[in-house]
Amino acid sequence: MRWAVQTWPHMTYGMYASAFRMANPKVRLQRGILCLSFDCDYEEDMLAVSPLQELLDRHNFQASWFLIGSWVRKFPETVGRLLAAGHEVANHTMTHPDNSSTRPGDSRKFDQVSAGERREEILTAMDDLLAAD
Repeated sequence: MRWAVQTWPHMTYGMYASAFRMANPKVRLQRGILCLSFDCDYEEDMLAVSPLQELLDRHNFQASWFLIGSWVRKFPETVGRLLAAGHEVANHTMTHPDNSSTRPGDSRKFDQVSAGERREEILTAMDDLLAAD
């Protein structure tokens, strides 16, 4: 059995682990069957990455981090540490349409922006992620 969970980095690991155990008391976790995925949508999420990464690294556990390209540009050292530690870093678009921090005044969701804007959002972020690697 595989479990996939997506949460925000500023949610503490202890709260998450406790909630998971309560919701799934019969699941006996074995190495490699729990996948953690974090969406780093806001700046406070990026500020929480390093302490959370240190905790995961201490337990030899890796996660997937979906990063907005704007944060990749603003926090290159954080992204470099994630990659150096073997974590997966994935494309979460350049500005994450409807994000009030990266797109103030634009509340359109991803499916509401033009095809050209979607392409630009994805490709620009991918260029930044590849440059970070």
